[in-house]
Amino acid sequence: MSAMAQHGGEVLLISKEMAIPLTALKDFSLNANPYGPPKAVISAINAHLNLIRFYPDRSYAGLKEAIASSIHAPPANVIVGNGCTEIIHAFMSRFIRKGSLLLCLPTFSEYAAAAEALGISVCLVEPKGVRVDIDALKDEATTKRASCIILCNPNNPTGELIPRQKVKEIIELALREGLYLMVDEAYMDFADAGSDASVVDLATSSDCLAVLRSLTKPYGFPGLRVGYAVCGSNIASRFDKTAVSWRVGTLEDCAGIAALNDQEFLASSKMKMAQEKRFLMDGISEIGCLKVLESKSNFLFIDLTESGFSPKNLKWRLLSHGVLIRELSDVKGISHNFIRICVRDRTDNRLILDSLRNIITPNISSMGKRGCPYYPCHFPDQACSFCKCPFYPCLDNLTGGFFARRTTSGIIWSCKGCEWIHRKEVAGFVEGALSEAELDIRRATSDELLGVRKRAMKACPP
Repeated sequence: MSAMAQHGGEVLLISKEMAIPLTALKDFSLNANPYGPPKAVISAINAHLNLIRFYPDRSYAGLKEAIASSIHAPPANVIVGNGCTEIIHAFMSRFIRKGSLLLCLPTFSEYAAAAEALGISVCLVEPKGVRVDIDALKDEATTKRASCIILCNPNNPTGELIPRQKVKEIIELALREGLYLMVDEAYMDFADAGSDASVVDLATSSDCLAVLRSLTKPYGFPGLRVGYAVCGSNIASRFDKTAVSWRVGTLEDCAGIAALNDQEFLASSKMKMAQEKRFLMDGISEIGCLKVLESKSNFLFIDLTESGFSPKNLKWRLLSHGVLIRELSDVKGISHNFIRICVRDRTDNRLILDSLRNIITPNISSMGKRGCPYYPCHFPDQACSFCKCPFYPCLDNLTGGFFARRTTSGIIWSCKGCEWIHRKEVAGFVEGALSEAELDIRRATSDELLGVRKRAMKACPP
């Protein structure tokens, strides 16, 4: 296992590597509020820019008071950190070092990565299908000497919401067994209307429980790192005594307070996201070969099996439309046929639905002159073996391709200027190479397919 956890949110890297303007990319891999940040957050940052000349208040009294007020808890029970991920690492470092960790699969990869970095052993509880197995977790907790249990609720990447009563049973078990329990509720603010699974109200009176919450995700500013945990005052005091100084910057401090004071924004955006979630689910279901599993959060967990596409292949092809998704082939506890996409606004949701329809429509080969309504699409006597290029998107302008602006929104990789794949000698070489390598163009990785393209370009230069 690598100590580097794998996540979504690669938009800055992709923009740089592909030389695409950041504004042209739509990041469905990032599970944040698409309507954020609130105007109040931007105003607060602008009003306090002069504070970057100073260290922040190490006590974070104002931020803790704002958090405490929003969850009806004493400030003494609040820990703040440089995002939930920093708190995860810091909590393990202080309370679990040289111990062991118990995790239900599938789940957020940062937990295991943090444990590995600290030399903490990890016991993994296999799922039932793709759902966490709470009964098996209880058995493991009572038969193995774990130091800590972590539950992600709603779970990432599946969106499964563990009922409050089930979580309470784990809290009681942790107390009996002398274990710490961390419940990561980073997505609880996105939980479907009527859901009442949070246990944040139980954390202040517990000597074993810490409940994590995010500010950046529900308010839509993940580039500013600020998260918090609610726990018993004894745990909070021990944490703060050895915590890294100035772990939350002055601008994050101001942004967090401003966000928490704008509860109307959160309520309004949650209503819009609920509508968009239904729109996106209906649209994906209509495609026919994509299965949306039940998710109680702001992202969808999708089974690609019937489509024939692998997650890596589909992620690569969606880049041709300027769309980023989270492919889940690296996540332990699930098969390699799942992707995760976040709910965004109506314009972006239409874009990904159009992109999925375009890509997943079965490839039509060898249509010939009579079957192709666009023939001749490039030049006389061309080869139509590949009505849809197996290398799309090659993202290589050497053969005439380029990113074009869509008439609606976003970008798309255009092959308007490319005749190369339709030359007879090229089509013949590619057909033979794909057959020899036994590559399924829907499941092969981009490296495998573009490796064939590279050999074809060498044999048949553009």
